Amino acid sequence: MGYIKDLYGSRNSDFINGFLAAMNVYSIRRNGHRYIGSPEKELKEEARLAITELGGDPSKYDEF
Repeated sequence: MGYIKDLYGSRNSDFINGFLAAMNVYSIRRNGHRYIGSPEKELKEEARLAITELGGDPSKYDEF
């Protein structure tokens, strides 16, 4: 997901929370796990990468 920083740059926590909510909405659930994208990747790992690219600290986001 290296393109997120190019598109949005560093953002505040409100933007990051909204971004994570959108990722959650567009993810699919299968066998007790959430996946996003094509090819399908674990939502949890992709969310961590997105938080980092947007300038956030993943440890500050409870769900991820």
